Amino acid sequence: MTAAPSDVHRSDRRRNRVQPDIFVVRLVDGKRPPYPFDLADLLLAVEVESQSNQAYDHQTKRELYLSSGVPEYWIVNANARTIARWRAGEESAELLATRLVWHPAGMPSPFTIDLPELFDDAFG
Repeated sequence: MTAAPSDVHRSDRRRNRVQPDIFVVRLVDGKRPPYPFDLADLLLAVEVESQSNQAYDHQTKRELYLSSGVPEYWIVNANARTIARWRAGEESAELLATRLVWHPAGMPSPFTIDLPELFDDAFG
């Protein structure tokens, strides 16, 4: 897992890079791909919702990540203490408030987050 600031290059190069708040890159032959990463290298992109521009996170970034081959995109809403989870090929988000389970192909066991515990640890 990598946290920003860290560049991820767009394949079309119209805008050279994006910086997801958190992202996970897929291993290639058991190793992390070379930096700078390409959007196609990502297994997951996570953004913390911007209160000043929610539409940008929910529309523009979601479309960019998912259309570029990122299998999952999550938006963390700190105020509501929820995560909206989009999966490639699905039209709507899954809104999670209690537990998030992520189990990408090849991962031996799922990564599970107890959301109330996460938000309590973060915000008290």
